[in-house]
Amino acid sequence: MTQPISQNLHAAEELVQQGKIKQACSAIEQLSAQNPDNHLLRVFIARCYLALGNTEQALRIYTPLSAAKQPEYAETRCEALLALGKYKQALQDYEGLFKQKIRPAEALFLAALAAYKCGVIIKARLLLKQAASKEYEWEENTSLDVLVYYLLPGLEFTDFEQLYLDAGDQVETRTEGYDNRWMSLNIPVYEFLRTPANQRQNLAQVLDLLGAGELGRLLENGRQELDNMLQEMTDLETDARFGLEALKLLQEGHFPELAGLIMALLLEQISRDSAVFGLEAEFINASQFQQLVVALPLRIATALLLLFSIAKPITHNQEHIQKMDENILAGLLALCIMTCNREIKNLQN
Repeated sequence: MTQPISQNLHAAEELVQQGKIKQACSAIEQLSAQNPDNHLLRVFIARCYLALGNTEQALRIYTPLSAAKQPEYAETRCEALLALGKYKQALQDYEGLFKQKIRPAEALFLAALAAYKCGVIIKARLLLKQAASKEYEWEENTSLDVLVYYLLPGLEFTDFEQLYLDAGDQVETRTEGYDNRWMSLNIPVYEFLRTPANQRQNLAQVLDLLGAGELGRLLENGRQELDNMLQEMTDLETDARFGLEALKLLQEGHFPELAGLIMALLLEQISRDSAVFGLEAEFINASQFQQLVVALPLRIATALLLLFSIAKPITHNQEHIQKMDENILAGLLALCIMTCNREIKNLQN
C-alpha cells in the first residue's frame, strides 16, 4: 500500500533539512510522475530546484502554476507569482484569498514576504503578526526557507528576519515594539560613525545596506560628485532654493547642517510618495523618527538613519565625523539622495 502524499512530502522535507536536496527532489519527482495533477508536489520540486541553483527549471514549473484557475490552486498560484517576481499581483491574490476567510499560517507568512518585496513594510508586519498568532514557526533549512533565500538576497533576508522576530515578540508580550529591526538597522550606522579604526570595514557594510554596489566609487571623489548633484538641483524650479542653500553649506564644510537639510528634503519626498509605502502622509509627518524608520524599506531606512546620525551625532561621534575624509562624507550624502530616488522609482515601477 502506497504512503499518502502528505507523508511522502514530510519525508522529503526531512531530507531537505539534512541537506539531501537531490535525494528529496528525485523522490518527489517520481511521485509527481504518478500524480501529475498534484500541485503541492510540483511546488516542492520547484523549491528544490531553487535550492540546487537551477532557477530556470524552477521557474518553468512555477510559470504554469501562476496561471492556474482552479480554486484548490489558490495558494500555489500566489506562491508561483511571488517566485516569478510578480510581487504586487501575488500580494493582491493573497489578500483575495484572505477575504474568503482562508488564512493558513504559511500563506500569511508568504503574503508578508510579498508585501516586503513591494516595500509595504507595515502590511508585512501585520501579516507576520497574524502568522505568529497562529503559532507559525519559520524553520531553517526547509524548502520554504529556500524560497525566502531566493527572494531576499543578502541583507534583505536579515532585515525580514528581524520583522519576523518582532512579530513573535509582539504576540508573546502583547506589545507593539520593533526593537529587533531598529537595532539591526541602527548598529551598522552607529559602528561606522564611532569606530575610526575599522572605518573601511564598517563603511563596506553601510554601502551594502544602501545597495550602493559599484556606486561606492563615488566616495573617491565624493565632494565633487555631491557638488555636481546639487548644481543640477539648482537648475530645477522645484529644488532650486534647496540646491543653492545646500551648495553654500557644502562649500563651507558644514556637513551636519547639510545632512539635516538633505534629510528634510528626502522626508518631503517620502511624504509626497507615501502611497508607495502603503502609508498616509499624515503618518509620515506626525511620526517620531524611530517610528517612521522601522516602517520604511531597508535601504531608505538606512539612508535616513545615516543622515540623522551625521546631522545630530551623539557626543562621542562628533569628533570622528569632523575628522572623516570629506570625500567619504560628501559621497555618502550623495549616495543617500541617490538611494532614496532609486528605491522609490523601483517601487513605483
